Amino acid sequence: MRNWKPNEIIIHKSVKNDPATQYIISQCPGVPCTFVGSGASNLIKEKSNILVQGSGMMEQINAGKKVVYIAPPG
Repeated sequence: MRNWKPNEIIIHKSVKNDPATQYIISQCPGVPCTFVGSGASNLIKEKSNILVQGSGMMEQINAGKKVVYIAPPG
């Protein structure tokens, strides 16, 4: 698991310039990043190219393992 990389990164706009966010992005070259203005789960799912795929429970669980969401604290 040491070399695991997400297939997609979704970032809340308020932390896009945070050093930790920039570090994560730098460690995942070529991984598409999407920015969202809200942490609402339906918005995140709508903006994702991966989370919208699959309707079954296992398909959704497996899709969630391929996406990283970076949110502000709290």
